[in-house]
Amino acid sequence: MTDHVTQRAELPPRSRISGVDVDVLPVRHSSPPAARGRGWWFLSITATNFWLDALLLALFLGQFWVSLVLRFAFPPGPAAGGWTLWGYGYTGWTSLRFGLTCAFGAAVVLHLMLHWNWICSVVGKWLRGGKPKGPVAKDDPTRTIWGVILLIGVLGALGILLGLAKMTMVSPYQ
Repeated sequence: MTDHVTQRAELPPRSRISGVDVDVLPVRHSSPPAARGRGWWFLSITATNFWLDALLLALFLGQFWVSLVLRFAFPPGPAAGGWTLWGYGYTGWTSLRFGLTCAFGAAVVLHLMLHWNWICSVVGKWLRGGKPKGPVAKDDPTRTIWGVILLIGVLGALGILLGLAKMTMVSPYQ
């Protein structure tokens, strides 16, 4: 009787599909879990999007709160010199706001990168007048090239605007 039990335990589990007994075999991978991209750090696409969106919300709320502190807690303009809140003066708080703004901008760029295929598909459909296009490869290099060109263009425009602001600044000591 022990031989029968031992043989039954070695058989794969069975399942009934449409009234027919089917052997269910476990999935076996030839590579270890870390080689398949399933290490301890791995997140699904959904989890990655969720945590990135949570980070974007936290950065936005932090930036908004620091802006409210600067606008309503500190005296306006030069009168804020010497005033401190929790050990930081006006310039410390503006540096914090700038850091939060840079982190928020980087997270937005990452968000756009993760959704770039969808953005290209929607814009392409709009440009074609709502007509669908055939299937496109997931890693279409033209989409990446357009994304890099757009990023360079936006950063270049921001640099030009910053340069114009710096050149047209009027000093009170002239």
